[in-house]
Order: sequence, then structure tokens, then C-alpha cells
Amino acid sequence: MSPCGESKERIHLYVDNELTPPEALEFERHLVECAACRAEYQRVRAVADVIRGAHPVYDVPEEAAGRARALIERTEQAQQWRWLAVAASVTLVVALGALGAWGFWHSRTPDFPAFAADIHLRYARSALPLDIVSADPDVLSEWLHTRLPFHVDLPDYPVLPGEEKPYRLVGARLLQFGGGDAGYLVYEMGGKPISLLIASTPEAASTGGETYRSGRLVFHFYQHKGLEIISWTDHDLHYCLVTEVATAGAGSCVICHGGAGERQMFENLTPQRRQ
Repeated sequence: MSPCGESKERIHLYVDNELTPPEALEFERHLVECAACRAEYQRVRAVADVIRGAHPVYDVPEEAAGRARALIERTEQAQQWRWLAVAASVTLVVALGALGAWGFWHSRTPDFPAFAADIHLRYARSALPLDIVSADPDVLSEWLHTRLPFHVDLPDYPVLPGEEKPYRLVGARLLQFGGGDAGYLVYEMGGKPISLLIASTPEAASTGGETYRSGRLVFHFYQHKGLEIISWTDHDLHYCLVTEVATAGAGSCVICHGGAGERQMFENLTPQRRQ
């Protein structure tokens, strides 16, 4: 680049005092020697002087400046309050969601009764076949004994002469619940199925619902998906009996407790208090 070319690029820097002292001295020497660059410098300097000498069209009153500052402060405070309101709203939504979740988990049917209800509905819809079909309680007891980690003796209470057994045993199936094996038994009473699930895993323990105590046993009653569910624990085994709501009281308990003495104990078995 020619010396004039470099100098013309430096004119604006010189006018704005942006050159170093050595650069400014060198530029001034060039202006003395070069008429073209000197003329360009004078033109740029004249424009700069006009701009620098210009004054605002009007003076801003001090009170106007104060109002502007107050407006800026109010705007900043409003923005802060909006953010606080948003944060409070988010906190409230999270809190309500947590309370809703708490209420859901504390009011819903526990896992084992809900599982038993779903199994019952699947069987009632012919969507769950049995592994063994038999009306002989001894046959089913032996079949379950060879497949479960616990032993269950299915009762077969005799009926008086002229009486008919109010239920009939249909069959059994092996299921999985809580990481362990569970036995599933199907009875029929009044042409409708009754499901009985038996498990030994701690996850199947009875909780919540309406409760009734009979001796050392505590029975839990639930209403779930249009079904009546009764669950209880006896000698570390957890039971769940599922019937239609139309079944009166705990009348379906007769499938396991049909003896004369036991019938009286269960005839008036109804929920007494909410746990």
C-alpha cells in the first residue's frame, strides 16, 4: 500500500486521537509533505468539529430525568415481583401435585388386592386359562404343594343330608407376584367365579381398606373395579378373595370356612372402621 493510502486510512484515527504518539508524529510529517492527504484531513476535521460542536435541540429538565429513573426502578421491581409470582406459582403447583400424589398413593387399592382383582377379571373374561381343572381339593392341594414354596390344604367341608354345597371348586393356576410364586384358585358360587390368591412374599401383606378383626385375624375390605375384595394374613401367608359386589357380606368365605362353628363367625363379617 502507498504511503498516501496508509495515511488516508489513519486520518480518522488521528482526528479521534486513536494513534500512538509515534504514529501521530509520522502522520503529521506526511501531512506537511502531501497536499492531497492534507486536504482530506481538513475535510474530515471540519465534519468532526461540526459534530462535536453541535448541542442537543433542548435541555432535559432534572425532574424529567428523575421521573425516568423512577420509571426504570418501578419496571425492575415489577419484573422481580413477576418472577417471584412465577416462582410461587411453580412451588404451589409442585406442592399440590405432591399432595395429589400423596392422596393417590394413600387412597388407592394396595398392589396385591389390585393384582387379584385384575386376575379375577381376566379369568371371568376367559382370558386366563387354568393350569389344572379339578373339583377335588386333595388333587389341587397336592398340585400346589409341588409348585409353591409353602403348603396349602384346601378344605372340603361336608354338607348335611339334603343340603347342597353352596360353591364348587373349579381349578388352579400358578402366578407370580412380588418376585415370588403365588397360587390362584377358582371357585364358583351362584354361577359366578370367586378368586382366591395365596402368596408368601412380604409385598402381599394386607394394608388399608375397611377392617374387621376376628380373634387374631384382621380382614381388609376393598372396592375395586366393581369387585369386592377381602384380604388377610395368617401364619405368614397372605390371602386375597375376590368376588362381585353383589355377594352379600363375606358370604364367599364359606369356600374355606364352611364348618358349622366357622360359619357363625363369618356370617356377620362386615367392615367396622377405616384403618
